Amino acid sequence: MEKDLSKYERFIFDLDRTLLFGNFCLLEEDYFKDALSLDEIQGKKFVSDLRPYLAEYEETFPRYKIKTLSAFLSIKYDMYISPEVIEGWIDLSCDTKDIVESSAIELFEDLKSKGKDIAVLTNFFEKTQVARLKNSGLLPYITHVYSGEDYVKPTKEAYLCSTGNFDIDKCIMIGDNYEKDYLAPRESGMYSILYDSEGIMPKKDDVIKSLIKLKGRY
Repeated sequence: MEKDLSKYERFIFDLDRTLLFGNFCLLEEDYFKDALSLDEIQGKKFVSDLRPYLAEYEETFPRYKIKTLSAFLSIKYDMYISPEVIEGWIDLSCDTKDIVESSAIELFEDLKSKGKDIAVLTNFFEKTQVARLKNSGLLPYITHVYSGEDYVKPTKEAYLCSTGNFDIDKCIMIGDNYEKDYLAPRESGMYSILYDSEGIMPKKDDVIKSLIKLKGRY
C-alpha cells in the first residue's frame, strides 16, 4: 500500500537524472582540450575520468570549493588544473542542453496548488545548477536550491540543511541515487522516495518510475 504523503510540507528533489537529464561530455571534451592544451584522445580520457574523480571528491570533502577542487583534480590528473579552469567549467555547464523529466512541471504545478514547498538538493556548484533550472523552466516553482557548496550528499548535514525552516519529519527527499537520495536521508531522519525510471533498482519501500506517480498522494 502506498504511503500517504499528505503530512509532508517540503518536497526536496535531486537534480541530475531526477529532474534534468543532460549530456555534458561533448561540451567538456572541447572545453578541457582547449583549456589544458590536450589532444583529442587526452580530452576523451580526461572527461571519462572526471565523474569518478568527482565521486571521490564528494567522499573526501564535505563541500565543493573551487580552490579545493582545483588542488584535488591537479593531484588526480598529475597536471595543474587552475581555479580559473574550474570557473570556466562551471560557466560552461550553465549552458548544458538538458531534457526535463516528462512530468516534472505538471507535478510541480500540482504541488504548489496544494500549498507544498519545493526545494532542490544537488551536489555541484550553485551557479551551474540554478542556471540549468532556470533554463529548464523549473526554477520559478522552487523555493531554494541547496548545492554542494552548502554540503554534499550523503553527509547528514546536507539533508538537515535542506529542511530550511521545516521540521525534518515534514520533509521528503526524492531522487535517483539509492545511497544519496534514498538510504542516507532515511538514516538522517527524513523520509525518502527512490526515483527509478528504468526499473533497475532492487525492490524497496516507495520506489517510483515516474515523478507523476507522486500526484494524488499528498
